Amino acid sequence: MAQNNLSCSDARELRKLVDHDHPELSVSRQCALLGLPRSTLYYRPTPVRESTLRIMARIDALYLEDSCSGSRRMVEYLVREGIPLSRDRVRNLMRRMGLRAIYQKPRTTVPGDPSERFSCLVDLKQVTST
Repeated sequence: MAQNNLSCSDARELRKLVDHDHPELSVSRQCALLGLPRSTLYYRPTPVRESTLRIMARIDALYLEDSCSGSRRMVEYLVREGIPLSRDRVRNLMRRMGLRAIYQKPRTTVPGDPSERFSCLVDLKQVTST
């Protein structure tokens, strides 16, 4: 069987289709037909803690002030405010909120000036495959 990567919304919709009181199809058979793991059917997400929500709100406020800051600089800002967190925790929270540092990416494939380009020096008529 192929592994399906279900998004949360897909799994939520598929969970609604399972009938626990079906007279002929068992729950495991229904899950197999839908391509839904049975553990996903019984999963109940844990609510986010209030302290985590406060930290996420502070990270969001700091990100609005300086959108160029990544997880490393965000940890420095939070430590200055008396919120000691590890970089991994900040990185995971920023990823969960969809925040990414804005920075200039390397432009390694930008073509040069036409005067600087070289033509193909290989004579393709003389090249033969062996």
